[in-house]
Amino acid sequence: MNKWGLVLTASLLAAPAWAQQPAEGFYLGASGAAVYTDAMKSVQGIVGGGESNDSVPNGGKVYAGYKRGNWATELGYYYLGKYENLNTLGGQVTDTLETQAIVTALVYEYPMNSAFSLIARVGIAFTLAEYDCKLSCAGPPPLNNTREKGLSGMMGLGLDWRLSGGFSLRGEYEHIGAVHEAVNTQTFKDGYDMYMVGVRFIF
Repeated sequence: MNKWGLVLTASLLAAPAWAQQPAEGFYLGASGAAVYTDAMKSVQGIVGGGESNDSVPNGGKVYAGYKRGNWATELGYYYLGKYENLNTLGGQVTDTLETQAIVTALVYEYPMNSAFSLIARVGIAFTLAEYDCKLSCAGPPPLNNTREKGLSGMMGLGLDWRLSGGFSLRGEYEHIGAVHEAVNTQTFKDGYDMYMVGVRFIF
């Protein structure tokens, strides 16, 4: 066997043991998301409208955390999307609602084998929902741009696929419930569902 064969054989023999070592330490991650919510239907209940989008493909999150053993703590920024309300004449945008959050979470990873782990997380989301009137803002009633802050619970499940070292791909579902929103003085709450694909790297 030549030297390259010896190197390859040694690498293959070492790989399973290396892969089973739990990756620990500080990490960074990012995910793109499709987000679903009934928030714009709640806006329509106040201002009226013809059509609205209840999902956006351009949500996502960036996050940082620290992992020790199977447990990790995270802090992340979540963009939950911008939603539009359209009138029935020409499909013009009359109102928008844009939502984002800062999330702190406790994460548990259950290793199924050397490559795949199940992910479960619970946390708290500090949310900001911004309503903007774009058309017919004089009312009645007059419609003013509104910013509403709130505190919501979140939970999530996912699958981590470790490719090499501390680098892995992730597929996740997360739900942020009862996000505080408002149009003028009328307040309401809606949940947001996120279906995400992303990457994580442990240093």
